[in-house]
Amino acid sequence: MTIKQQRKRVTREPRVDWDGAWKEAIQQLFGPFLELLFPELFALVDWAIPPVFLEQEFRLIRRRAKIGKRSVDKLARVQTVDGLLRTLLIHMEFQNQVDEDIEERLYTYNTSISLILQEQVVTVAVLGDSDSDWKPDTYSFATGGFNVCMRFPIAKLLDYSSQWDMLEASTNPFAVVVMAHLKSLETYGQPETRFEWKLRIAESLYAQTGSHSKEKIEQLILFIDLLMPQTEQYETTYVARVHELEEQQTVKTLAPMQKLFIKQGRQEGRQEGMLEGRQEGMLEGRQEGMHLLLLAQIAARFGEVPEEIEVKVQGLSVDAAREVAIKLITATSLADLGL
Repeated sequence: MTIKQQRKRVTREPRVDWDGAWKEAIQQLFGPFLELLFPELFALVDWAIPPVFLEQEFRLIRRRAKIGKRSVDKLARVQTVDGLLRTLLIHMEFQNQVDEDIEERLYTYNTSISLILQEQVVTVAVLGDSDSDWKPDTYSFATGGFNVCMRFPIAKLLDYSSQWDMLEASTNPFAVVVMAHLKSLETYGQPETRFEWKLRIAESLYAQTGSHSKEKIEQLILFIDLLMPQTEQYETTYVARVHELEEQQTVKTLAPMQKLFIKQGRQEGRQEGMLEGRQEGMLEGRQEGMHLLLLAQIAARFGEVPEEIEVKVQGLSVDAAREVAIKLITATSLADLGL
């Protein structure tokens, strides 16, 4: 393969929105996230009292601390069970690339949050990069007899590669997110291998159907899709195989990747036979299913969807609909969706 061909191949590699996927995963699966990656912190939280994410407060802190947004940061207030603290703030950062300034930045965030909100703050970091030697966990400064030091817990995702069997066997839903992340890194530029691993992760999820609700399976299938995007060639095959898994496991759930066969599949099934109808439905209904899901998400976020927006959504390809869904994670208005 020539250098030109290699560059062309890389250009066509589906883009992974690491930040968007992890921001959503941490918020939607906060308890499982802490339980898997930061178990000591998880044990301190009184989970009978729902955590509160402080989005507006954190934006204010970022402006006052004069730190640009270069990574995914989340701030949550939890109730503790140790009787020593009534509340605790947990500041979380996800960093997907090596950043030599991360220690100082986390120290600045931690002290700024504590100063502005006047509460105890714990800072943790998830390192999702591909450099196995990069494991920053300490900020320190000393001069003239003065000394300050902050150590923060880290979760190096590459370290979990050696615990793959544990991840596959785990009933913690966040294990699926970690597996999808690891194999997305590992299979960059290898579409066939990515397809094989994406399917294997889905299979491991369906093998635990007794441990997850219908809604949780839908959620996790979406996170797999966000972290392991693939070309249309493999996506079509993946969708068909996921439907087979659903039938084999007798799981009555309609995840985003599975809804695609329903409407058109039933119509074609009545006209030309159930088998042919389902296959045709999987190909044509996938786009319709993505449109319906995206419109429902927009309506849940911004209220009634204007007719012109609905028309534009219905004209999107599957890849374009996925891009809009990713934008929806951080959008503050309909205009931010780029429709």
